[in-house]
Amino acid sequence: MISIEKTLSALRFPAPAYADVGPKRSVRIEFQELPDEPCWGTLLSKEERSGPWTAWEEGDEPHDEEEAPIWTAFASYADADGYHFLKWVSRVDTSGRLNWEYVSPSTFKILLYFPESGSYAVSGSLHQYAMHSYYTVAPVSAGGGALSASLSYPYASSLEALLRRIVLTILIEIAAAYLLLEAAVFGLEAMIYMRWLSPLGRTPISNGQAVAYSAAANGASFVLGILISFGLPAFF
Repeated sequence: MISIEKTLSALRFPAPAYADVGPKRSVRIEFQELPDEPCWGTLLSKEERSGPWTAWEEGDEPHDEEEAPIWTAFASYADADGYHFLKWVSRVDTSGRLNWEYVSPSTFKILLYFPESGSYAVSGSLHQYAMHSYYTVAPVSAGGGALSASLSYPYASSLEALLRRIVLTILIEIAAAYLLLEAAVFGLEAMIYMRWLSPLGRTPISNGQAVAYSAAANGASFVLGILISFGLPAFF
């Protein structure tokens, strides 16, 4: 049984609660052409931390044993500018893409690793230029080397998505306004019935009956409107 003292203590010293529901930045990279061999990729970060991702340290191990040699390869890569491996990897050759979709580094380099040849390919320094940043990488030559990445933001699809959100917002606001108007009309009719029907009738009506009359009248009006719209579609 929970004591009163413990309950009061919990109220005085509540435990903090955290929520993470906002949009998070991402980087999405498409490779035009890759060598015909297994290839893994990551983003080297200028900073030692990016959201939940932290720089690799001696003794860190992946959750998937298959990725252990890949982690070792990326961790042992000595970047000329001291960028960090944040323990995030993705298989690239199967999809032709590298998508870091949750709190990607703000300043980074694309690094590819080819296990069969033990070679690397790395880009220059790149930046997060939008909430969701897109890059396209020119064909990658066998044996690694330098990667050439260019901005490739999908303006058309982003504009289409924005217009969809605008239209949806307008429709929601219209629906909300309509419901408020209907509620106002319903309430006004109920008040009229309560005020005028009792004096006119032989027996007084209760507030509940007045509300029921208003609901019946509005329901009948709604059904009649639908029937008329089917019978005379040209007027609707």
